[in-house]
Amino acid sequence: MKILIATDGSDFSRQAIEKVCEMLANGKNNSIEIISVAEEVANTGTEPFGISADYIREMEKNGHEQATKFASEAEAVVRGQFADSSTAVTTKIIKGSAGRAIVEEAGNWGADLIVVGSHGYGFWGRVFLGSTADKVIHHAPCSVLIVRTKSDESSAND
Repeated sequence: MKILIATDGSDFSRQAIEKVCEMLANGKNNSIEIISVAEEVANTGTEPFGISADYIREMEKNGHEQATKFASEAEAVVRGQFADSSTAVTTKIIKGSAGRAIVEEAGNWGADLIVVGSHGYGFWGRVFLGSTADKVIHHAPCSVLIVRTKSDESSAND
């Protein structure tokens, strides 16, 4: 099975990674690709009224470094769980919008399952903040597992 795990470095992503490890504990010949998306910085104008090109480059560099850190941390967790197995683990940093990048990479890689953590924003949070998980669910070329935290589950029942 080919499993794509998307991480943003949050506790929600870490729980998604742990869930995959739990699910594959006895599996053989699985492939896991861990991706982290470095969001592009949009420039809404030109200098002197917009954001400077140097600032945009610095923000994108910082975003790439952060995404690399998140992917490396996730890889360490997965490799630690599957040290003695035939599970192949790779990482990739993708530039773009998180929802779109995850869906496109899953299609390009031929993923059987996409795993993401849920931040549990609720209706208004999704309206104002958007929801990567929501975008992935509606556009994914394969099955999707959204891992929720215990606190997400209890607040969903309120």
